[in-house]
Amino acid sequence: MYWWYINACVLIFLFAAMEITYRIYKKKSKRELKVDQGSESWSVERIKREALDEGRHIVVLDNMVLDVDRYDGAHPGGKFVFTKNYGRDISKYMYGGYKLV
Repeated sequence: MYWWYINACVLIFLFAAMEITYRIYKKKSKRELKVDQGSESWSVERIKREALDEGRHIVVLDNMVLDVDRYDGAHPGGKFVFTKNYGRDISKYMYGGYKLV
């Protein structure tokens, strides 16, 4: 009779524990991002500084820093898609998690 309540509580607890673990992992992985050549690490502050202050056309995709200077004009969505995301992580847009409106 009470098994349903116990199962629901265990399910909620497991979901919360997995969500907390995932958020801690993502927070740690965002501190240091590998460049696609694998030779050095870039901090989030350096990426934002290079993109916003120095005007470099870089985006982050799957912990890789990509220079999209030559590709932004050929992108099917137009240059607007990249100009709004310089210095940001675009993984969520690549894999269909979000729409850029």
